[in-house]
Amino acid sequence: MDSFNTKKIRAVALYTFLTAGAVLLVYFGLLHLPVVLRYAGSLRDVVMTVLSPLLLAFVIAYLLNPVIHLFERFFHKAFPRMKYKRLRAFSVVGAALAFLALLTLIVSLLIFSVTRELQVGDLDGLLLVISNFMEGLNRFYDASLQWLADMNLESPNVQSLLQEISDTVYGTIHGLVSDLTGSLSGVSGNFAAFFFGVVMSVYMMLDGRRITDYLGRVAAVLFRDNTNEKIRDVLGDLNHAFSGYLRGQLLDVLFMIVTVSIALQLTGCRFAIGIGVLAGFGNLIPYLGPFIGYGLTTLVCLIYGDYSVLAVSLPVLLLIQLIDGNIVGPRLLGKSISVHPLLIILFLIAGGAVGGLPGMLLAVPIGGFLTIRFRKWLARNEDTKE
Repeated sequence: MDSFNTKKIRAVALYTFLTAGAVLLVYFGLLHLPVVLRYAGSLRDVVMTVLSPLLLAFVIAYLLNPVIHLFERFFHKAFPRMKYKRLRAFSVVGAALAFLALLTLIVSLLIFSVTRELQVGDLDGLLLVISNFMEGLNRFYDASLQWLADMNLESPNVQSLLQEISDTVYGTIHGLVSDLTGSLSGVSGNFAAFFFGVVMSVYMMLDGRRITDYLGRVAAVLFRDNTNEKIRDVLGDLNHAFSGYLRGQLLDVLFMIVTVSIALQLTGCRFAIGIGVLAGFGNLIPYLGPFIGYGLTTLVCLIYGDYSVLAVSLPVLLLIQLIDGNIVGPRLLGKSISVHPLLIILFLIAGGAVGGLPGMLLAVPIGGFLTIRFRKWLARNEDTKE
């Protein structure tokens, strides 16, 4: 009894001491808030410098993990007596080579599309078309200046408006130059983070089982068996949602590459394969795929003077985008993560309203995860009532 009371008193004293320390820490932190914020910003930079290659390594290992499993099954069937460590190493090398081959294929398609059009077309005629196009722009600029000169611009309101426009344009250009300079100055740091991220991803892919086993041992010590079971269940649902999302997105990219390339070939647009490849991969980011498709098609047709081709190609691209955005894309993602296409559209709308482009990127996998958890909660409560 005395031992129990002593332990209880010690626990109360410890909690009281920790609470008083936390209150004092918050109090002095508020008194010296600028200093705290400055050190917090420095600490954040250090943490992000350390975490950025680690996150990149995790993303690379996670994306290549299904391919590694495919090679593992292949090598296990071909060489059943091969040790797991060597089997894993060969599988990682095979996955890396497959990724490099895919990247080489994409670059080759782009180069083939460009070189074929330049070989088939008349290069001198293309240069003449570009020259005429630039001359037309210069004539439009001169005509605009003459039109402004013919207007009465002596009014103070007009002068103020022109000055405001000039300041806005100058500020925008200055901001772009500053951002470009900052990006160039951070190239070395970004390259170092990328290099270390790739190296760390290799170790993650090679020792993935050992890492997960070690984390499982740590979790077994820190948490109860029931808690560990819940953690594994949640992580499994997250993996199902995000892997299904990636699988659906890659299938959607393939659909857009094939349909856009074939459609533009049929309409007679030049560089059709290159535009299809870029528009397909741009479709991974909301609104970027259509922007690339419309923009490149318009630019190519204007440079070559193919106005009739442009008049046909743009409605065809619009039709493909509508079909993909409202039918094909939601169905592919819905089948990949077992969510109804209507919910996929609602997730995209909600994600765009809350977080813009990043919100739309994360809306489907997060929404799919929440849907899976809700289904399990519903089934568990139905079984309880029965």
